[in-house]
Amino acid sequence: MEAYSNLAEDGPTVAKSISVRQSRIDADTGESLLLFTVVTEERPLGIPVAVQETPQGWLVDWPTFVEFRDDLFGKFVSGPPDRTGVFHLLLSSPDRDQAAATTNEHFLPILVQSVVSEDKRLAFVNRESDALRTIAPNTGENLVFAPVVEVAKRRTSGGKTFLEIVRVVATDWLPHKPAE
Repeated sequence: MEAYSNLAEDGPTVAKSISVRQSRIDADTGESLLLFTVVTEERPLGIPVAVQETPQGWLVDWPTFVEFRDDLFGKFVSGPPDRTGVFHLLLSSPDRDQAAATTNEHFLPILVQSVVSEDKRLAFVNRESDALRTIAPNTGENLVFAPVVEVAKRRTSGGKTFLEIVRVVATDWLPHKPAE
């Protein structure tokens, strides 16, 4: 958090509104998880923010909040190729015409979207990957899947760039306790 704030030179996030989206209690620990939507001038669609009760106190899912607040996925997409990043995205199937026009023997197309943007972008998943085995059953007709995915920005031999979903890091956006 400190390293990022030294680079981003940001100040307080001024909210226009904050609302509770969802809450739940973990049956095993009794700890609460609250999901808020924070609307700002820059993010009128709202920023999802998870706040989790822990034995050490309440913790904000800071990395995910910053990812959305600063539209790190949008910056990744508009940045240079030959790099990867991990993002919380919405995945869905393209329509039949778009799928037919972009499917090939090595990759299947998938639509990716950040919740802070209405822009859907085309990404590709290797047909032989574990990522596809997780994504395919969750993005059928009219399904939207909300995983955390590693995305690579690649360049073809012809110089065109494209997004490739390399792996599914988590099948949901909820904060997960690190493995011990």
